[in-house]
Amino acid sequence: MCLHAILERVGTPLHLQSLHFVWQSFSQALATLENELCPSCAPSVPHALDLPEVPLKLTTLAEPAWTHYRILLVPSYNGLHRFRAGCQLFTT
Repeated sequence: MCLHAILERVGTPLHLQSLHFVWQSFSQALATLENELCPSCAPSVPHALDLPEVPLKLTTLAEPAWTHYRILLVPSYNGLHRFRAGCQLFTT
């Protein structure tokens, strides 16, 4: 959800195109999984983003209009921190 919110706010400038690819790939994979597990239900995973026409700078995430999404950053950051800690176990 955090990545979804960031991409919908900022768009896909050149430096975020790889994140857009990751979001798109994961969304398609989750939709496929939902279809396999519950074929009679419509997938709950969004398939498209409502992107701005012109990509914005990341500083727009500091604007007051985006404040209610900031709570999504904490679990995402903690997950990234745990992931990196796990990766370091395998490299040492």
